Amino acid sequence: MTNLCQHCKKPFEAVKSTARYCSGRCRAEDSRKRREREVANALRDIGGAVSRIRRAMGGEQDGE
Repeated sequence: MTNLCQHCKKPFEAVKSTARYCSGRCRAEDSRKRREREVANALRDIGGAVSRIRRAMGGEQDGE
């Protein structure tokens, strides 16, 4: 069966119907990109929380 690689979007012959990647390299690169997005989202969330805490603690401006 032919599947489309979730990372590089190229067709590949899959052994299992659940295969999502054409190679270990694509699997690893996709995993790395997911982790980078998760870290970036977590840092954005933390920055927003710090800003809310500063405002609640006395109205300090962001960046002080």
